[in-house]
Amino acid sequence: MDFHRFLVAVGRTLNLIAGDGQTNVLHLNTLDFERWDEKTKDEEWSDIYGDGWKKLRKLRTTKDENRDFEFDVLMANPPFAGDIKETRILSKYELGKKDNGKYQTNVGRDILFIERNLSFLKAGGRMAVVLPQGRFNNSSDKQIREFIAARCRILAVVGLHGNVFKPHTGTKTSVLFVQKWTDDDGICPRKDDYPIFFATMQEPSKDNSGDKIYQMQTDGFPLLDSHGHLIVKHDLFNHDGLTQGGIAEAFVEFAKKENLSFFDSSSFDEVKYRALLEGLEISEVMLSYVLNQNDIFRFDSNYFQQKFLQDETVIRKKEYTTLKTLGVDIRSFGAYSLNNEVTYLDKGIPFIRGVNMKKGRISFSDMIFIDERANSLLWKSEVKPEMILLSMSGTIGDVAIASKSWSYPMNSNQDIAKIETKGKINAYFLYSFLMSKFGQNYLKREARGSVQQHVFLSQIEQFEVPIFSSSLDNAIQNTIEQSDDLLFRSNSCYSQAENLLLDALGMADFSPSNENINIKSFKDSFLTTGRLDAEYYQPKYEEMITSIKKLPCKNLDDFIESYSTGYPYKSDDYLENTGIPLIRINNIKKGFLDLSNTAYLPIEQKEISKNDIAVEGDILLSMSGTIGNSCVIPENVTALINQRIMRFTPKGYNPTVLMLILNSIVGAYQLERVGTGGVQTNISSNDINKIIIPILPVETQTQIASLVQQSFALKAESETLLDLAKRAVEMAIEIDEAAAMSFIEIMNFGE
Repeated sequence: MDFHRFLVAVGRTLNLIAGDGQTNVLHLNTLDFERWDEKTKDEEWSDIYGDGWKKLRKLRTTKDENRDFEFDVLMANPPFAGDIKETRILSKYELGKKDNGKYQTNVGRDILFIERNLSFLKAGGRMAVVLPQGRFNNSSDKQIREFIAARCRILAVVGLHGNVFKPHTGTKTSVLFVQKWTDDDGICPRKDDYPIFFATMQEPSKDNSGDKIYQMQTDGFPLLDSHGHLIVKHDLFNHDGLTQGGIAEAFVEFAKKENLSFFDSSSFDEVKYRALLEGLEISEVMLSYVLNQNDIFRFDSNYFQQKFLQDETVIRKKEYTTLKTLGVDIRSFGAYSLNNEVTYLDKGIPFIRGVNMKKGRISFSDMIFIDERANSLLWKSEVKPEMILLSMSGTIGDVAIASKSWSYPMNSNQDIAKIETKGKINAYFLYSFLMSKFGQNYLKREARGSVQQHVFLSQIEQFEVPIFSSSLDNAIQNTIEQSDDLLFRSNSCYSQAENLLLDALGMADFSPSNENINIKSFKDSFLTTGRLDAEYYQPKYEEMITSIKKLPCKNLDDFIESYSTGYPYKSDDYLENTGIPLIRINNIKKGFLDLSNTAYLPIEQKEISKNDIAVEGDILLSMSGTIGNSCVIPENVTALINQRIMRFTPKGYNPTVLMLILNSIVGAYQLERVGTGGVQTNISSNDINKIIIPILPVETQTQIASLVQQSFALKAESETLLDLAKRAVEMAIEIDEAAAMSFIEIMNFGE
């Protein structure tokens, strides 16, 4: 049934091709049942759809009324896009009302379809419906979930992979299975409490581009079903036994176990059921637990994943409390409209964003700034020493603690929660807990939304935090403070190296011109450079190059033994935490390689493009987006290089110093100057090879490199201590406090 005539014609044609000569696809607006009679009395309409209409009207609950029907089973995938705004239609639906009983001005189509589909079902009838993930967990949709639970038994919720409906949409969806309540002596008598089957699809079935992934045999050939069709790889069902049992087979056994009306309970096989659960993401949860666990009655399958339930059980065996009970102060940015009052600057008060939060720390390398007026306006998001910062959207769960060694004032954006413990709980312990697997899983569990995931302040304040003695708190704090001190010293060494470099180049006091006008002859501009864009001829670039040329210098390609510019490896081939690392642009930071969020590829991919294998001592430089970031491949790292990254093996120059020059104003200005493109800036390998590199004495290079290596060593030690604190918290939760204290002592003193 569809209100679009063309889609109805397509549907009828497909049914006829499939062999259904008495097709029941009707041209009707499902939601606007009040006007069906106008359609059905039309002679032309009746000639086309009359046979199907006769079958449908026989299933009406009340003669001559088109709202309620007696369907046994209904499966639906309602449209997610668009709202219904007609008061006449909205007035026919309970879900068209607000909490106060008044009708809304607009309601999402899929919401009305939930109620409409239920009206098609008879008592005891069953429905499977695909809905956006947000309908299962958004606080604003609690009324919808309560409406469903009041009329149906919730049988199962199956979370689908985000790629299932690609390339058409990347919206995360779930399938809801329900059975309509009957009288006490019916096949689905009302119960106050009952188990719900929660499952989450783990095999994606499609790649990120929306292309199907097929099941392969051990000989490398695709697996075919009994009709000779390719089998899509997923864990939803077993394709008549050709693949492993999946979620569907597990649900069948669950239904038998629970004596549901549509399967024979006498054939329940507990051994088979337990075997099916192995390797699948399935949980059985009582309705009472769902209701008591969260005040918005969310019942998305993600929330009830096994690891989340297990973590909760472990923590609740300890003494624990919530941040709300403790009375800590949790706040964020304030009104989003305040964004309109903020202008971002190149200098001023640091303004921390989610992109600055990585591996428990704040990176200041790509910081933006605001002025004092904006800082006063955004007083709710001001950052203070020992305040915990927590990202609430995008990459949820990035966490940091504001160091006492930072220069204040400092501020942060609307996607970062600020937690001020006010002495109610040790800030360093809470910081470590949030970094631990327990804190990270808690945040993943609480994420809501269908497209971009979010965690809200009201959820953060309900975090269940274990309570330990002040001895462990102090040990954790000492470890974090040592780590913080090492990081401060690391940054100091790196700054010394940068300053030594600029001194050696005679550019310590270099102040670029603010003049934005330059006059060039045609010969000295286009005929020489081939460039006509005004940005290329800014005086600051020429002033900097003049300063460089006061020293002996050569083009960069004179110091390159070999180079490559990356290979377009396919995201479909990515592996998780196994294989060979793939370095992408976001892994290249100014001065270091960040492999914390790297992708991996099968080892055999090394054979695809051997020039794009990076090894210790190679230099990488980003050629697109944030251009010019450069780093050296550290010891014991071998990786593949993705496209738009220049990899080169240096010769005749210390790699660390060469990298530092590329990241300094010397390299940054030259690379910025030769960048091309309108939306996304790009630089070519030819232009990179031509940039000018000043030649420094070997002794100076050695001094600079030594400081950088000291910086890296101190940073590595700092990261080890940070990981130690996190692991100690996990041990205290998983084992006991004594084990955690012993672990800290052994790791700190080697005893």
